[in-house]
Amino acid sequence: DKQKIASLTRRELQALTMLTSDPGSTSKKVAEKLYISENTLRNHVTSIYSKLGLANRVDLYAFAQRNGIK
Repeated sequence: DKQKIASLTRRELQALTMLTSDPGSTSKKVAEKLYISENTLRNHVTSIYSKLGLANRVDLYAFAQRNGIK
């Protein structure tokens, strides 16, 4: 999993951290915090899923928890 995490860009890692630190947070709120559009955030999330081999947000939260990403 560490290699997969290392494959993320700095911005993807920021998005991953923000998405998983507050599971109740909406994509809109996360995008605003990152000063990006929701479309750009969606692109980052799609890339994160691909690089980490995940299918959805539930998998994303589980991955983050297993790997201590907060």
